[in-house]
Amino acid sequence: MFDEYIFSSMFIIVWGIVAIIIYVVIMLVEAARRKAFMIKYDLSSISNTIKVRKEKKENRNYFVLRKSYWYHHKKDGTKDERYTRNNRLVKIRSELFFDKNYLYSYYAEDIYELVLELRTNYKIELCDQEKRKLKSLRIKKEKEWKSKKLVKLANKYEDMNDAFTDLCGDLLLKMGYEIKEKIKADECGLYLDKNGKKTIVLCKCIDTESNVGKPFVKKIIIQDYQVDNKIIITTGNFTAGAKQFAEEENIELIDGEIFIELLETYGIIVNTHVVDKSECFLTEDDF
Repeated sequence: MFDEYIFSSMFIIVWGIVAIIIYVVIMLVEAARRKAFMIKYDLSSISNTIKVRKEKKENRNYFVLRKSYWYHHKKDGTKDERYTRNNRLVKIRSELFFDKNYLYSYYAEDIYELVLELRTNYKIELCDQEKRKLKSLRIKKEKEWKSKKLVKLANKYEDMNDAFTDLCGDLLLKMGYEIKEKIKADECGLYLDKNGKKTIVLCKCIDTESNVGKPFVKKIIIQDYQVDNKIIITTGNFTAGAKQFAEEENIELIDGEIFIELLETYGIIVNTHVVDKSECFLTEDDF
């Protein structure tokens, strides 16, 4: 009985030593792979959470970031403390396919830190999170650019409504209209023709924060212009009353936001804002 106990103890000890040796060997092999990768691609460091493997199938340089999550979690992804049992952190691999190497880690931040360092010398495609950030940034910057451009344009033509009408005419020509006559009465405007249909356009340049009211919109009706279509263009906005009246009378309203978009679409103005891809790189807050 005593011999069996000794044998069992020795067996456990031997297998424990073997397990430790295997673990140490694996760690040394992993460390050697990371070191070789670091030297080959001239990196300053590489996290020991990253595993390096050879991958012959991939020719693209891209990566996939996946965040680990709590099995029971709140809406913001943090641990739901109501579950004291059976609540575990579900670890998911973040992966990098680079120059026929496959690298992975259960820590997305470590993979991303490696990607950023590699990008100083190599091209690596944007991940899904970066693409979404880039799209959002482009929309934001384009909106800011259009807003600034509209303000500049409104300031330029605010006291020159006749010149503003000429600008509107340039746009309408690009849109396929033919200018038949320029109105030079109390309000500036244009008589147009397109595919045999006559159109009247009234143009009013105002501050971008100001509104065109119903009285001005009604002028296009009061004048009793014998046309098929009626359009009013402004650099500002329209009041709720003006919009309702225009809808009832089938008058097309083009406010400042639509106007600046049309100017860009038809090449009257050129969008000069540029978003560098590096601006969409993820930060600590994104994680």
